This record gives sequence, C-alpha cells and structure tokens, in this order.
Amino acid sequence: MSEDSGNDEMLDLKKNPTEETETVQLTRHQKGAKIQALKMNRSERRKQLRQKKLLQKPYHEIIIKAKPIWEKLRRHDTPTEEKKKLAVDLNCLLRGSVKSLAYAHDTVRIIQGLFSMKMKDISASLFDQLKGFLNMRATVVVEFKFNLSLLDDVVAMAKSKYARHIVMKMLKYGNTSQRKHIISSFYGHIPELACHTYAADVLQELYITYAKNETRKEMISEFYLSKYKLIKENVPSDLSKVIEENPSAKEVILKNIREYLLSIADKPVLQNPMLHRLLHMYLQNCTDNEKTEMVDCFIDRAIELVHTNDGCNAALDLLWVSTVKDRRKLLKSMRMHVTKMCLQAYSYIFVLAILECVDDRVALEKIVLREIFSNLESISKSKTGIKVLLYLMMSRDRRYIPKGVIDILEKGDNKQHRKKSLSVKVEEIVNLSSKPLLNFVTEHLQELLSSGSTTLLIPAVLEKAVGNKRPAYESICSLLNQSCNDQQAILQNLHLQFLLNKLLINDRRLLSEGKSKSIPFAQVFIERLTVDHLRQYCNEKNTAFVILHLYETGLPAAKTIVKALLKNSTSKNDAMEILQRKIHTD
Repeated sequence: MSEDSGNDEMLDLKKNPTEETETVQLTRHQKGAKIQALKMNRSERRKQLRQKKLLQKPYHEIIIKAKPIWEKLRRHDTPTEEKKKLAVDLNCLLRGSVKSLAYAHDTVRIIQGLFSMKMKDISASLFDQLKGFLNMRATVVVEFKFNLSLLDDVVAMAKSKYARHIVMKMLKYGNTSQRKHIISSFYGHIPELACHTYAADVLQELYITYAKNETRKEMISEFYLSKYKLIKENVPSDLSKVIEENPSAKEVILKNIREYLLSIADKPVLQNPMLHRLLHMYLQNCTDNEKTEMVDCFIDRAIELVHTNDGCNAALDLLWVSTVKDRRKLLKSMRMHVTKMCLQAYSYIFVLAILECVDDRVALEKIVLREIFSNLESISKSKTGIKVLLYLMMSRDRRYIPKGVIDILEKGDNKQHRKKSLSVKVEEIVNLSSKPLLNFVTEHLQELLSSGSTTLLIPAVLEKAVGNKRPAYESICSLLNQSCNDQQAILQNLHLQFLLNKLLINDRRLLSEGKSKSIPFAQVFIERLTVDHLRQYCNEKNTAFVILHLYETGLPAAKTIVKALLKNSTSKNDAMEILQRKIHTD
C-alpha cells in the first residue's frame, strides 16, 4: 500500500511542473496580447474589438459578407438597377438565417432595408422565412382549434427590442394577406402585447394605421372575456353591448378590465388608442367608487390620453369626478404641455374643461393661462388653438364655439366638484385674459385679418375684454386709412369688411342696452376716417353696409355724417336704399 502511495505521489510531482509551465505560457500569451493592444491607437483597438465580437456571433461569415453589400445598397448615389441587383444578392446571402439575424441591432437594419426596397419577390421571401410555423392560422382561430404550442415567431419578434422594427416594416410594405397573417398571429395575445414595452409600439401602429373597424373590435374584445380570445365571430361593437348580451358576466368582465388597467397604470404604454377606448368604455359602465380608483391611477397621466377622441372623453370623465387634490396633481402634470394640447384636435376640449373646473385661480393662471399667453402667435394660427382663445373671451357662446364642443362641456355640469359657479369662472377668465389679448390684437391686427377664423378673434376680444380698447380701435382705423389710399384694397378685403360690420353691430347692441363701458368703435371710426374715405364706402355694394351699420349705432355724430353723405351721394345699392328708408322713418 505504501509503495503504491509513493508511486502516486511521484506521478503527481511529474504532472505539476507541466501544469505550471502551461499556466505560465498562457499568462505570457495574455501579457503579449495586452502589450500589442497598447501599441495600437484607439481606432485600431476598437476595430479589433468589433472584429472579435463579430467572430463570436453565429452566422459571422454571412454578416461579414452582408455588411459591405448593405453599405453600398443604402447609398443614395447607387444607381437603381445596381440597387436591385445588390438586393437580390443580399437576399440570397441571408436566406435561411433571417430569423436569427432579425434579433441583432446591426443585422436587423439590413433586413429592414430589404423590405424598404419594395421588391415583391424579396419581401415575400423574407416574410415566408420570418412567419415561422404559422401558415394557415387565420382559419384555425375561427375553428376554435388554437394550439398554444404553435406560437408564431411574429409574436416573439414584436416583443424584441430590435426585431419589432421588422414587424412594422412587414406591416408597411406587406400585401393584404401578409397583414392578415400578422393580425391573426396576434389574436390570443392582444392584452399581453398591449402592456409589453416593445410590442405595444407594434400593436399601436397596427391599430391606428392598418386595422379596420371590424379588426379593431376583435382586438379589443380580448380584454372582456377569455372566450373572445378564441371566438372572432359576431363580436359586439362595444362593452355596453357585451354586458347587455352577457348580464351575468358583467362583474367578471369589469373585474378583468379593471385589473388590466391597474396593471398598466405605471407602464409607458398608455398612448395606445386601443387602451384609450378600453378605459373610456370601462368608465361608462363602472360604479362611482371604481371611477374614483381610476382617478387615483390615471389623473396625472391625462396628458397621455387626450390626443384621441376616446382618450379625451376618458380624461374628461376622470376630471369631472376628481377632487381638488387630484386636479392639483393634474395641473402639475400639464406644465409645459398646455400649448401642445391647444394645437391638437381633441385635447383642446380638455383645456376648455380645465378652465371651467379648476377653482384655484392662481394655479390656473400660473400653469395654464401664462403658457397660452406666452405662445399666442402660434396658438392663433391653429384651427383648434383659435377656439381656445375665443373661449377665453366668449365662454360657451354658440356664435363662436361649435355646438358639439359646448354639448361635451355641458355633460360635466352636474358631475363637477367645484365651489365657484360657471358665471364666476367666466368673469375670472375674462379679467385674466383681457390685457394680453387686447395687446395681441393691437400688435398683430394684419396677421389676424389673413383668415376668417383668426379675424373672428378681433371682435370677440373687443366685445368682451375689460380695459382700454382705444389702441386697438386706432390700429384698425390706421389700417383702414392705408387701405383707402388704394380703393380696391378695402373693397376686396372681405375679412376687413366682416370686422367693421361686426364691430358696428356690437356697438349698436351695447349702446341700445346701455352696457357700453368704454368708448365705442363707431366714435373712433368717424374721428379717424375722412368724409372722402366714407364716401368711397357708399359707392360699393359690400362696403355700403358699413355705412348702414354706422348709422344704426345711434350715435348723434354718426347720424349727422351719414345724412351729409347721402345728400351728395348718387350711388344706388341695397344698403343705401335701406338707409334712406331708415332716415325717412326716424
């Protein structure tokens, strides 16, 4: 036994020196590589590192060959015919390895570029390689034989940071059948994809751009009950009809949606219009306590909702049942976003609702109004922005604010938690807005007269604003004096004619009701314009109505001037005939 032990020890002693030598040699090799790397400059070391990483990748030989072709293919100065040839060569090179290359940050760009070439054969070839196991899945879903073991690669790609861009290219450049294939691949996974950080972008693009109403209805139905993940026939159009058809399942349906909405409350996926639709339908069917729970989760994220119709309606529902504390959080989240909201098709209505709901005058002025007044020029050029400016002066006046918008705002009249009445709120907003808007109208008169919608702002401000209006009136008359030097300018400017008629009609109404608290426009008008200028107005059909409305204001000085004009006037038009009859009857 001792001899054997001694022999074993001798063998170990013989092995150890060799192992030490190998270790020393390996260390020396590493040191040599390090010394060699230190001799290189920075760009050479980076190039060597990239090459080393590339060699470690699967399909590295294909990648090395593909990149030079791609670099030439993407150049703008490469001839079209050569691009087509390069695209064919590149497609042949990638065939069989597309699935693996789709998940890398560099090779995914090559595949995207091939789709962007819009060559049907290449797109079809790439699609067939990427679509995975699913060939005829569209009918399988309808026949209730959906097999979870046969998941399509398209779903996995949609969840990938890089491969999702290929799915978007497939949607953009694919034909109808290919798009249907992608949509059918997503069926059964919609709720899962909608809350995934990367897949949410793909689903949003699909829902907005490519899904028709029927497809949208089928997609959103998966949030109701599990059966709608399998059944895609006769799906109800909205949640109310689903509950009507399945009254016993109402609690389960609302619970499913509630739990899902709570799960995405802190995720960056809320800009998806499909989720806006889901939230809006839920708020229409849930209890007040459940609405309060949604307020706690989503009130400070309302700015992510208001850019769509459903999202804006959902945000309004949350706003109307929110408390003072909730609205304070909402205002803080709106900081630096108010201008953008004024310029969008639906979100401007939410801004109007904020102006009506929030009682805190200081916070409203500091966060909402101050930002609006700082960007008056850009807001006034927008079709929706001009409605916000008109609302600041005219509130719910149907002459200036569309009926549909007023109807929406009226829905919240009986739901809002506010101490101040609407009339008090209107007065506050007018007082806060008068000075900035009067200055804006005075300084940008000519720009505002460039279109009909912006022209409407001038009489609105001059009718309701509190303060000195004379500078604005002087600015209008100065413009009229310039126009009168070129007679055709005033005669052809319909916006200017509209403004004059509107201002004089407002004067007539305010003077007759005894509500005029400042100098009327008619007074400045007859002071600044000469008799010769006014005589030009009498000779044309359109501008003659300005003289008629001037007489109707009832100002003694205006009546005297108009009567003098008629004595020396030979013009015959409708306005002059009406005016003569009025003078005879007075």
